[in-house]
Amino acid sequence: MPFERDMFRERERGLENEFFYRVDQELLKKLREQIQARERKQRLAEVTGIKDDAVLEELANLGITEESLLAFQLVPLLKIAWADRVMDMREREALLQAVEAEGIRPGTPAYELITQWLQRPPGEQLWSAWKKYAEALRDALPQEQLKWLRDDLVSRMQSIAEAAGGFLGLNAVSMAEQAVIDEVTQVLTTQSG
Repeated sequence: MPFERDMFRERERGLENEFFYRVDQELLKKLREQIQARERKQRLAEVTGIKDDAVLEELANLGITEESLLAFQLVPLLKIAWADRVMDMREREALLQAVEAEGIRPGTPAYELITQWLQRPPGEQLWSAWKKYAEALRDALPQEQLKWLRDDLVSRMQSIAEAAGGFLGLNAVSMAEQAVIDEVTQVLTTQSG
């Protein structure tokens, strides 16, 4: 009988040790994830100049990294291409030209992300995150740099919108596309200018 009792106690201790080992591993995993998220936020802050912790947190939670930030910055171009819920082949080509002009090459994380967005539109959560990012940039950039960024982005959006040609060559920019252009313009316009 004492032998069986010792055997059960030993088995009980083994199960207890295994339980605490699993708990420790889970806690260590969570700690590593928190550290990685904090490091991602720090790197994004360094690269973007954004100091708004909530914006950085949202970007990090969406999985935006230094490597995918360039693709993320092009979300308005994708939004305009998908504004009519269908991406026309000419809009796709114009978008790919814009991607290439940014120096985004096949095989990079940014290109892979854009390729996914060419097949299905980015979700509203990503669009919302981009607008918060743009607002943080608006507050961080000097006025002339912000104006250049806004004008450049709106010009590229206009080119993509016009690529489909409109109905019989008229109204090349649809109402849905114009609404996206107006929204981006508003987000990137300072209160005083």
